[in-house]
Amino acid sequence: MNLFGHPDYQYDHLVGDYEFNFRKTEEFDEDGTNEFGFYELEREDGGIIKRYWYPLPQLMDVSSKTVISDSQFNEETDEFIDNLELPTEEKDELKNVKRSVYTDFKSHVLHQDIPTKDIKKESYHIKEIFQRINVEGVKPKPYQLLLSKMMSIWPFDEGDGGKDLTFNPRERIEDWVESFKREFEEYETSIDRELFLRYSCYLQDTMLKTQDVKALDEEEMLEMRDKWHYSPSSVTVYEDFEWFRKSLQKSFRSIVAVGFTEDTMDTMSIFATLGKFYYRNPDADPNDPENLNAIYRFLAQLIIHSRSKGSIGRVEARRISEFLHEFDEGHFDTFPAQEAFDHLDVEIAAETVEKIVSDARYPAGVAESRTFSSEDVAAVLGLASGIYTNDDITDYEVDHIFPESRADEVAEAVSVDEDEMYSIHRLGNLQLLPADENRNKGDSMPADWMKALTSAERGRYRRMNSYEDLSLDPADYQAFIQEREQRLVEEVMENLAQSS
Repeated sequence: MNLFGHPDYQYDHLVGDYEFNFRKTEEFDEDGTNEFGFYELEREDGGIIKRYWYPLPQLMDVSSKTVISDSQFNEETDEFIDNLELPTEEKDELKNVKRSVYTDFKSHVLHQDIPTKDIKKESYHIKEIFQRINVEGVKPKPYQLLLSKMMSIWPFDEGDGGKDLTFNPRERIEDWVESFKREFEEYETSIDRELFLRYSCYLQDTMLKTQDVKALDEEEMLEMRDKWHYSPSSVTVYEDFEWFRKSLQKSFRSIVAVGFTEDTMDTMSIFATLGKFYYRNPDADPNDPENLNAIYRFLAQLIIHSRSKGSIGRVEARRISEFLHEFDEGHFDTFPAQEAFDHLDVEIAAETVEKIVSDARYPAGVAESRTFSSEDVAAVLGLASGIYTNDDITDYEVDHIFPESRADEVAEAVSVDEDEMYSIHRLGNLQLLPADENRNKGDSMPADWMKALTSAERGRYRRMNSYEDLSLDPADYQAFIQEREQRLVEEVMENLAQSS
């Protein structure tokens, strides 16, 4: 598609209409005359026509089988245009043309309904068709196999009781994927079909594994369908599927509220598990501080445990899903953080905490308001301070005790080069503060900041951040870091022992 061809832009250097062309890929285009990218073609009258040939397959996200986001398209194509050797004013003009072409193409082609004709077939015919599709060619992944089983039954089984329960699960999931990506931009590239199908399996108390999916018989598949339709009697819903979608939505809102982003919470299995918790416990409020504190505490412990095995995995998520299934629906108002973690039957060793404290660094140049830009930092600081026991963890942010912007002054005070002293981003130089207080502190040195506080506030922040009696003189920075990091390890271990 020529991104510089649109009927609303009748310029001499543009074609003035939509243009599409079949072009060869690099492996078949030996002389380079059909490549994609920017082209200038001389007209018979001596003028120049500019084109930007864009490969349409590039609009597809291969992993999720969906169209890429508008922001991803614009970021990629704007960067391409910015790199052209053209005047800035002309680049801006071409960007406007490009956006108009893409908007029209998406509206009139990508979102165009294709006429279809329903043909009634017996259910065993449909199942055989899907079975043949799934055994030919590439071996399907578990979530693809499950979706095929859904498609072989759900759109054709009307159910009992006079209510039509037929629907197209693939279309539903694709709609949800897009709406979740828009709402939770922090996780845009991780939200896909597999998430909703894993969530469906957890509600059915099974795993998303090939052997488990194959073992699901027709009755169990219809039970899973009913869970999509289900809504609790204590909750008012206005349409089918709303409780199924809303419970997973609550999961995302909770994890985002305590500060996790895609970079720090790298497994979607946890989202599916927490979605199951909300699905089975309608009275649990995703905005309640006590509930969010419990979710934080569980995730923080899980992060620290994961450092001894490499990652937060599906095994843990599955075991927590099993744990939640042991109780009657509506059993919990608040996420059972400690009971869920105890169910994993694992111990966090002091050596693991020591290694985390020694290795953790706050990412340079990242705003301190993004608490979980480093999951290790926020997990250790939160567990060490015990904030989650009586405060609202969502009110707190990470702060550099000795400010990042004044690292050179600290280095001068300790009489070493900045690259030879303990990093200003090291865990020993980080603390948790309420957001308002973090802004008040700004770039103040810790001793100057403390002078502006009341005696009670000074005592509180020193105690909760494990440096009650330590010197805040920049000359003592090295000793401060060493002693405080040892205290953080001790506080984490002590608080974990008290809660277990």
